[in-house]
Amino acid sequence: SPLLVVLPTGGGKSILFEGPAKKGGVSIVIVPLIALRADLNKRALLHGIDSQEWGGRINNDTLLVFVTAEASMKPNFKQYIRGLIVRQLLQRIYIDEAHMLIFDSDFRDAYKGVFWYASLGVQIVFLTATMPPYMLREFDAAALITRTVVVRASSNRPNTIYSCYKVPRGEVHRKALQIIHAYPIEPQERILLYTRSVHTCQVMAEHLQCGLYHSESPNKNADLNDWLAGKSQILVATTALGAGVDIVNIRLVCFVNLPHSFVDFAQGSGRGGRDGRTCSTVV
Repeated sequence: SPLLVVLPTGGGKSILFEGPAKKGGVSIVIVPLIALRADLNKRALLHGIDSQEWGGRINNDTLLVFVTAEASMKPNFKQYIRGLIVRQLLQRIYIDEAHMLIFDSDFRDAYKGVFWYASLGVQIVFLTATMPPYMLREFDAAALITRTVVVRASSNRPNTIYSCYKVPRGEVHRKALQIIHAYPIEPQERILLYTRSVHTCQVMAEHLQCGLYHSESPNKNADLNDWLAGKSQILVATTALGAGVDIVNIRLVCFVNLPHSFVDFAQGSGRGGRDGRTCSTVV
């Protein structure tokens, strides 16, 4: 049966595909973002897992393969999967950030090609931190599946302090800057600022003299890497960075204006406090 696993951010979803990978066979992890693919592969290698990112071919029968949803639709990847099935090596297909099947049409369209493999007897495991019970029917429709087994843990984050400020429309940027400048953080800690639009992202990054991450930025990966490496304490981003940021020392997550949806809010706020220490989420 298909399996949907809902665990809080930082709840150990990676263990679900890293653990079985040590027992043989090949597992495939499909992700929405190249940055997430690279991050998951890096962590798997650090944990001693024989893993690779899909870049058009795999050098050997590695145990864990990370691939983007878009690349999973390419003929060469399908040929690779068929070869694994013929040799009875394919164990499972994992769909990470599975809530995007509802909210991201590109990811959903790419996934439809993957579902064909489930008809050959391969179990599909969906992983997400944000799948409220009321969304399950919509999820089943988007994923083209039935009789999904759901395993759910509490998504409560007791180490997060939530605050919401209502200010006049013209004062939103000033208030956000005031909160960020006043927030006490240590040199090794980080602040993540989310905006609803690319324009606001650019404006806030200019005010803060820091890097930015949005879909149209040519330097987004360089700015992200500088922030992860500690060269900058602050990063301004759109929801393009809502999934897959795994950095343990984010102390403040600040949203400029209301997020697009509650799922965006849950994903964004979940970036903070992944080390279990107190963090703040401000809207």
